[in-house]
Amino acid sequence: MSDTLSRSSPPASADSIRVMQEELDGVADKLDDLVEQLADLGISALREALEDPDNDGTRPEIEKRISRARRSAEKASVILRGSLTSGII
Repeated sequence: MSDTLSRSSPPASADSIRVMQEELDGVADKLDDLVEQLADLGISALREALEDPDNDGTRPEIEKRISRARRSAEKASVILRGSLTSGII
């Protein structure tokens, strides 16, 4: 094994970790906005299904996809807000 491959990278400074976490928090904020938008779209899809006389009472497939995407965005936001040193990421 070469000497280059056996060396580990230097530890990140507290300042660089703080800056990185601030950037991740910004991305998480954007995800939170998307979560709200997806929730609104899901409610609209359900409302339209309820008003559709041809609906047999089942959840529309599009609402199921929206809900899955919303849950994924929520999970991503939580992960990004975790501490870089906590082992979550």
